Amino acid sequence: MRVAWFRPSPVSALDARIATAFETELSRSHTVDAFDERTANDFVWKHFRAPYDVCLYEWSHAPRHRFVGAYLFHYPGVLLVRSLVGARHALAASRLVVMGNSSAAELVRLDVPAERIRVAPQFAEPIDAPASPPPGSVVRFAVLDAEHVQIAKRAMARGRASGAAAALVESDDDVDHAIHDADVVIALQGPTFAEPLTPALLGMSAGRPVIVSEAEATADWPTLDPQTWLPRGLVGNESPVAVSIDPRDEEHSLMLAIRRLSADASLRAQLGTAARRWWETHATPKHAADSWSRILEDAVSIAPPRPSDLPAHLTADGTTFVRGILGEFGVVVDLFDS
Repeated sequence: MRVAWFRPSPVSALDARIATAFETELSRSHTVDAFDERTANDFVWKHFRAPYDVCLYEWSHAPRHRFVGAYLFHYPGVLLVRSLVGARHALAASRLVVMGNSSAAELVRLDVPAERIRVAPQFAEPIDAPASPPPGSVVRFAVLDAEHVQIAKRAMARGRASGAAAALVESDDDVDHAIHDADVVIALQGPTFAEPLTPALLGMSAGRPVIVSEAEATADWPTLDPQTWLPRGLVGNESPVAVSIDPRDEEHSLMLAIRRLSADASLRAQLGTAARRWWETHATPKHAADSWSRILEDAVSIAPPRPSDLPAHLTADGTTFVRGILGEFGVVVDLFDS
């Protein structure tokens, strides 16, 4: 299958690496051509010469995603939704809509029939890190999200004041190094419901205990509540794979997690082993590529929405007015018109 993948240029080395890992894995079974805001114009002539079987679009309200709309409405395909802001017409114009988790998928069922919604797994490539960090008296916590550094510092100060032997490691954009040097990974995110969970999954791939935000995206994960240290919404008998923080009590709950995990080596080992096992079972690049192969095959079998079902301005090619003027004189400019 030939796939045209419309995505903005990566804004960080991590984004670029994850995109490359996914493209490499998907390319084992399909031909994938990636188009960003600089190269999207090439899609038209490439598609004319050798039509693509399906187009994949990454949608967000961010300015760097705006170029996608110029192609989505004329070449309907698969829509990977990063944000629902301003997405209503894009949802309607797609063959399939893909969300990053089942909770997010529920949010679009008012605008999209259930049979046209899919959930694709989050994924991360493995971090090359020691199976277990070297022993030491101070437990190191790596915070991977720059927006949560100050909260982590305050929580760390409160934890140390209550006796926790812990220290904070900032990633400084070198996520691999931070995870490699850490005993525990802090990967709080949000509040964006569709934000990729890559940092947390990278920590899990390295066998590190991970502290995440309790949100729609992690609602399906078996986690521990640091308020009670009891399982939070476990399904079946799955072992907890992370500690999840309630955003309403973020700093205090993070302090509780730091205090307990810094003192309990057995719990750290248990969570790290379960996290690595969960990543191997659910979140490798191969899992993502296999899931996306099924999604793309489904999309090929689904008819695109009819132009008549969409607002006229979304499918107009900008020539209606001039064609009307030329028509008054019986003149056409289309090469193949008879």
